[in-house]
Amino acid sequence: MMEQNTTAKTLVIDHNTVIDGWTKEKVQDLVCSSDKALVRAIILVNSKQTADEKRSGTTCHWNSRGWSMTDAKRGKKWAYYVTDGYGLRNWEKGKIRLVMRKYWRQLLAEIARRNGFVPVSR
Repeated sequence: MMEQNTTAKTLVIDHNTVIDGWTKEKVQDLVCSSDKALVRAIILVNSKQTADEKRSGTTCHWNSRGWSMTDAKRGKKWAYYVTDGYGLRNWEKGKIRLVMRKYWRQLLAEIARRNGFVPVSR
């Protein structure tokens, strides 16, 4: 019987991380320039909230996943709008893009996961 290699490749996500050509700046630029990327980023970050955080619309776990405490309520609202087909209003997108820039670590971590890495934060 052949043994499988179960050693996962870990990757520290920091300001200098490059994954398959993706950097912090490239991820931020994409979220700021593409409506599709903005929507996907909102959905991804919202999906990282725990079940109780999703229900309450707040952040109650300090796990570096999902929305920050200051963004939880509005992030839940944005996710509701984009998943229920309402979409985001054009005048809101600029502000939302600025907020979403700070979630680059979670977005880059997802790119790492899709490339076979286990991302870790410092």
